[in-house]
Amino acid sequence: MQIEGLKGELAYLKQNHEEEISALRGQHPSSQTEELNREVAGHTEQLQIIKTEVTDLPLTLLGLKINLQSQFSIKPPWRNRRLSLEPSWH
Repeated sequence: MQIEGLKGELAYLKQNHEEEISALRGQHPSSQTEELNREVAGHTEQLQIIKTEVTDLPLTLLGLKINLQSQFSIKPPWRNRRLSLEPSWH
């Protein structure tokens, strides 16, 4: 389902983020710390967005199920009336 896919993507992004930060720390001098901090902030924001999506998906699904069930319970107006074409045998 989508939740598992998003959880996998979240884990991948976390791992990738850690690897990138480790590589950048080893390659860049400390004068570029500000750039690294911006990258970290960007990754953190992405992770938070994905985490929110993963958290909200079950609630969205529940809302859709409830809406679908309510739609099934609504009868169209013509089901409660006799059709005018039916002969009346009085």
